[in-house]
Amino acid sequence: MTVLATAGHVDHGKSTLVNFLTNQETDRLEEEKSRGLTINLGYTYFEYKKRAISIVDVPGHQDYFKNTIAGFSNVNGVLFCIDSIQGWSKQSEEHFRSIVSLGIRDIFVIFTKTDLLVSNLEKEPVVKKFSDVKDLNFKITEFSSKTSNKEVLHKEINDFFKDNESYKEGTIWVDRTFSIEGIGTVVTGTASKYIDLSRLYLGDNKNPLEVKKIQSLGKDVNKIDSTSRIAISLKKNPSQTLQRGDILSNNLIDKSEYILLETENESESFKRKGTIRAYIGTSNQIVKQVKYLSAVDTNIAVIQLDKPMSITEGQSVLLHDLSKNEFLGGEVLLKTSNKFHIKKLLKNKEPLDRNSLFEILTFTPKKYLDENISYIEIEDKFISIEKLNLINKNITDNLKIVNTSGVEDYFYKILFIEAKLITKILEQINEFDVVKNQIILNQKTKVDLSIYKKILNEITSELSIKEVELLKYDKEAVKALFMNNYLYRINKKLVISVDHRDKLIGLLKTLPEAFTVKEFKDATNLSRKYAIPYLEFLDRESLTTKIDDSGKRKKLV
Repeated sequence: MTVLATAGHVDHGKSTLVNFLTNQETDRLEEEKSRGLTINLGYTYFEYKKRAISIVDVPGHQDYFKNTIAGFSNVNGVLFCIDSIQGWSKQSEEHFRSIVSLGIRDIFVIFTKTDLLVSNLEKEPVVKKFSDVKDLNFKITEFSSKTSNKEVLHKEINDFFKDNESYKEGTIWVDRTFSIEGIGTVVTGTASKYIDLSRLYLGDNKNPLEVKKIQSLGKDVNKIDSTSRIAISLKKNPSQTLQRGDILSNNLIDKSEYILLETENESESFKRKGTIRAYIGTSNQIVKQVKYLSAVDTNIAVIQLDKPMSITEGQSVLLHDLSKNEFLGGEVLLKTSNKFHIKKLLKNKEPLDRNSLFEILTFTPKKYLDENISYIEIEDKFISIEKLNLINKNITDNLKIVNTSGVEDYFYKILFIEAKLITKILEQINEFDVVKNQIILNQKTKVDLSIYKKILNEITSELSIKEVELLKYDKEAVKALFMNNYLYRINKKLVISVDHRDKLIGLLKTLPEAFTVKEFKDATNLSRKYAIPYLEFLDRESLTTKIDDSGKRKKLV
């Protein structure tokens, strides 16, 4: 599916165009019908050669600007309407600047009401305005509800918009909630990229949503592979109340107070005090302050939000200076609530290039992963092997200070690592344990080979899919087997021996440099149920790295 939003000044023919394309009225509120004015977001779609093109119809009136920007969330492109008679108008300009600032680069320009023209259509000023924007892809056509050919217009729109892959994390920004008798609470939104809909989280809430049914284009679905409009039916009296501005994902998304926003330019307006509103997904809020880092080859604004919120790296954000009606957009490079991290970044006097910035950052943003560098993924965050080694050295060199400060405090203030990630970071280093907020060095103990043989007898000679209950064996003896690399853990109950690991590496070497989950399944003769945990193990061992959301991996051996 391709999801498009309309844009343009009030009464420039957006809803008329949508009705023409889809045979559906998107203005459903009584006030909308009585005033002939779109107030809230409207949703519909048409199909062309089995391709579904969904449309979010946005308000054009300035009073409903918040709704307009919410409609641009997660869309693939825009149908930009310009009245042939009135031409470029106030909201035309505001919508255009907003769209460009949000990073939307595919715009299908439609001059409407062409049947009312009494002179030649003035396209040149619009062509120049659009041509001046870097990397903007646009096309101009003409439309009249009385004379245009629907099939031709369908084809033009279909041919113009291509389905582009995105590095951004799969999310659903809720844009509507309502109740239906006999069904219950329903929420809708535009989903980006691949999302497994069978397990959805609301922001940082650890309890998955209690979902009854999910539909897209009137059909039940449990996953989506590209940008799509979806409706989610929740169980009666849901424990979690949803509203516009909420974010749903397959992963927990921490609330953050600060975001580092990478922008195309550095606006002087946003450095001065004033009322600034941030539009993020379908949400919006006033920001406390905007400061710029001293940077060489990029522009990075540090945004302090009024209220911490769940947000992902790569998310497009629009800042609006309400007093000067100026816009600034960018993508989230980093999000955090760690004030010590922000202070260190802002305190830096030397202009940062991208490399030196990443030296300060603990985790590398997904957008800037370097294929020549090995990374480990920890809760959807990426940390390089080099950074892990530096953390290891930092702890070793400052062990007394670490334990005096307390592990959690030191990791938070010095290494900028949240408490919940400490154990997972140290698991990758494999030299330290944390006991009562203190670091202790791992002491490898003598291996009991008799217990090792008993465990091997439970594991098949092939790649194991038999779960082993290790609790029946001596705890310290089992720990020694893991610490001395006799055994490796795939998941809570699934373990393999060093021989299995060697065999796994041998099979891995037969695969292409970049391989799919299916290719891995075929090589190992594992079902998907077990193939995925094995792949995650290989990622942890830095033998592979995940390169896209389909599960495709790149070999590191």
